[in-house]
Amino acid sequence: MSAALPVESGDAGGPGADGDPGEHGGPRDPGGPRDPGEAAVPESWEGPLPEAVRQRVVGFASEALGVLPDEEVPASLKPFRRWAPARRTRLAATHLAAAVEHDVTFRQRVAKRVGEGSPDLIAALAAGRPPAAADPVDVAAAAYLGRTPGWVGLVGAAGADRARATSAAESGLVAETVARLQESLSALRAQGREELARLRAEVDAARAETAAVRRELR
Repeated sequence: MSAALPVESGDAGGPGADGDPGEHGGPRDPGGPRDPGEAAVPESWEGPLPEAVRQRVVGFASEALGVLPDEEVPASLKPFRRWAPARRTRLAATHLAAAVEHDVTFRQRVAKRVGEGSPDLIAALAAGRPPAAADPVDVAAAAYLGRTPGWVGLVGAAGADRARATSAAESGLVAETVARLQESLSALRAQGREELARLRAEVDAARAETAAVRRELR
């Protein structure tokens, strides 16, 4: 989602620059450890966010949109400022998600609002220690907005957790449906046996009555 920035090289004339001799006279290994002063390549997320995380990000953005000064609101979102929060979250979700994804300044402002509302969560994320007791979706959404350490892993973990929960819920629903159908089938079978017994009794009674009539006729 966020573009990877190029890694800054060392001084053009100093050792360790691309093509120049390194510490031992050979070219620097591009796959080796980075110099302490070298800029790290930021993490990035490929593809759409997990739906649960996306919805939470949209919710955070919608909340921020309702309180930001007009001059801090992207032009694409100004038509939605006066909408009720629930309506804005539901009907302007695509616009909010796009603004968060493509407008770094707006994303940072949303992240600041989240930090003001949940300072302990943001402090823990900034320290690289996401709280275990917090909702993984909330944690992932806040980390995504703030680009805190390990945010890509948190987004992926939240998506996997929600997928497992959805799968478990679906499995439970299937099991419940199967059990209900089995009960219905058992009830139908019992009802069928009772109906068959009743019909047999009626047939036996009819046969007995026919036999009695025949005896009288003889």
